[in-house]
Amino acid sequence: MRSALTEATHSARGSKNYLGALYRRTPSRKGKKRAGIIVARAMLRISYYLLTRK
Repeated sequence: MRSALTEATHSARGSKNYLGALYRRTPSRKGKKRAGIIVARAMLRISYYLLTRK
């Protein structure tokens, strides 16, 4: 699961949506590795929301 989220984070890095913007604004404060973790957690939150609500 970790490798899949990491790969998804790298693909979202250049996109023009919320996750891409989150990744681009985070590394200046926290570093690239931490930015990847933050985006992966955001993806998990989004997927949990979609699965638990209609």
